[in-house]
Amino acid sequence: MKASEVKLDDFLSKVDTQFVIPIYQRNYEWRRPHCEQLLNDIIEVGTTHQPHFIGSIVFIHDGVYTSGVKELIIIDGQQRLTTITLLFIALYHYALNNNDYNNLAQKIYKKYLINEFANDEQRLKLKPTENNDSDLKSVLTNSIHTSEFSNIINNYNFFKNRITSENINAILDGLQMLMFVEISLDRNYDNAQRIFESLNSTGLELSQADLIRNYILMELTASQQKEIYNNFWECIEKNTRIDGVNKLPDFIRDYLTSTKENIVNKNEVYHTFKNEFPIKDYDCLTNILSHIKQLSIPYGRLINPMLESDVDIRKQIDNINRLEINTSYPFLMRVYDDYIKTIIEKDTFIRILQFIQTYSFRRYILDLPTNTLNKIFMSLYDKIDKDNYEESLYVHILRFTGKQRMPNDEEITEALKDKDIYHSKAKNKDFLFENLENWGNREIVDIVNNDNITIEHIFPQNPSLEWRTDLSKEDFSDFSSKYLHTIGNLTLSGNNGKLGNRGFVYKRDMNDNDGEQGYKYSRLWLNTDLKQLNEWSVRNYKARTKRLTKRFLQIWAIPQININQIEDGEVNIFDADDPTGKKLEYAKFFGRIFRNRNNENALSYASFYHYIAKNIYDLAPEEFISNFAESLSISSNIEDLNRPKAISDTYYIETNLSGADIFKRIKQILKAFNLDEELYIKYSSNS
Repeated sequence: MKASEVKLDDFLSKVDTQFVIPIYQRNYEWRRPHCEQLLNDIIEVGTTHQPHFIGSIVFIHDGVYTSGVKELIIIDGQQRLTTITLLFIALYHYALNNNDYNNLAQKIYKKYLINEFANDEQRLKLKPTENNDSDLKSVLTNSIHTSEFSNIINNYNFFKNRITSENINAILDGLQMLMFVEISLDRNYDNAQRIFESLNSTGLELSQADLIRNYILMELTASQQKEIYNNFWECIEKNTRIDGVNKLPDFIRDYLTSTKENIVNKNEVYHTFKNEFPIKDYDCLTNILSHIKQLSIPYGRLINPMLESDVDIRKQIDNINRLEINTSYPFLMRVYDDYIKTIIEKDTFIRILQFIQTYSFRRYILDLPTNTLNKIFMSLYDKIDKDNYEESLYVHILRFTGKQRMPNDEEITEALKDKDIYHSKAKNKDFLFENLENWGNREIVDIVNNDNITIEHIFPQNPSLEWRTDLSKEDFSDFSSKYLHTIGNLTLSGNNGKLGNRGFVYKRDMNDNDGEQGYKYSRLWLNTDLKQLNEWSVRNYKARTKRLTKRFLQIWAIPQININQIEDGEVNIFDADDPTGKKLEYAKFFGRIFRNRNNENALSYASFYHYIAKNIYDLAPEEFISNFAESLSISSNIEDLNRPKAISDTYYIETNLSGADIFKRIKQILKAFNLDEELYIKYSSNS
């Protein structure tokens, strides 16, 4: 690697040299504010005649060139290099259109813009990526015709409109004062990728997807880069784009989560990808990208349901997105892929999509935490038995206990009596009432996109005096304090504002100016029971709550299977049976599985205990020792213990304990550090 301070003018005016932006680089991204700042700086230094440093340009060369045009592969600095080229093109056209500057036009054209005697492919000094190439040629030849948005064309027009007879000399002088650090890399000796990473703190920060793309393509030959980009990477990017927004980093994160069964931090996607997929050779790379490309197809349909041609499937994916069950993507994209490959049929796939909605929506009713779901979904696909696809999935979920459980019918029934539905998130509230209204109905009522239909309190939030005379004191108090915002007291109406806070009979029969505003005229299913009532009492409220709950349990029904017929699976340690007489197959802590090195043997309880204690000690050493030194028999003297295991260079923990005692101590530690949901165990089937 060679680094030196160079005048930009000397660099750009190199004879028979082409600056090549490789295909793995992102598109030209600079916008007007970047160009405006650069031009202002150039004009200022052109006036003061003080050198101005504009950063670095890093390029790869292939050693000594003997003939022809030298190709310098730009790996950092393309945004500045392209922008300054656009400024030179604008100056060239200004000079052409003003006779006083005719010699200047030829000087700029031959010195900074073209290689005069090169062939057509190498004639332009700057060779951008294919996406930008036609736009650059169109501005150079003054034949702009594209109707699509283009940063190259927009920025060229900005410069063209800013150059005047008053500032052109300052611009020309300023360009002569620009300095940068030229960093030249030799492909045979320098690690271009590592150097590129270290330079990623300048200019527009690269996304995780940009870094991955560079990692994949940078070390390939030009022909290999083009083949990999066209056959794989471009397809992956296209599949994971929605409404012009690149969702590729999210896809790669979910892909890694699914295939490696470990939740990846958003800012660590690139480094995780690089560690998990070392590229040994070209064939290795194509194998990796083939699988990624394959899963990008179902992922693209998950984030953009309109890509799914089947109306029934599209509806279910829409529901998944409405409920924002994004944590299910690592799991669902692989199930979706099985459907595309015809491993499962359409009806099976739809039932699985509905099951995921049921799991999520029932948990919402009980206000169970959502942060446990990403751990569930990251490894859920591997729990599926392909010979018993659906049932194996259902059984695995239905076996969950604690905060990961699927709420049963009794829990839902009790929760709906008291849950404040009205103040729930709009997405959940709308989804609930839309499904209650439309389930089993042939004529679907659009609620979400219908501003005329809103949620109505039967007993109003600000009741009129009529309610105090119509209801007993106890009923009035119960509605005001307990039942106001619950499902039984809520309905849908197209006349909410007109019904207001009047008494129940008035709201039932309202027909002002033959407007049929009252419940008795409503064609909504949710109002059918209200038509027959003469009063709105707690007794009638409870009957309606029961009716709506029954409908809820039909819509979001749990599959009727005997989970006891299937082998026991993972269970949270707090819900596990007494370990006495049982063997451990493995433990899963923070989503990572720990088992005996020889997978055929059971995991000893002593090793299990040592593994958990050491990991938690590493999280908070001082707190661990201060809280548990005595109760867990921790000592810095190995002679004090019967069966010591080191948890650090200083401390040892006693492991000569029964399985029951070990479980008791581990639970004590987990509770102290609020890690109740992080440890799962699986007993061996040979226990």
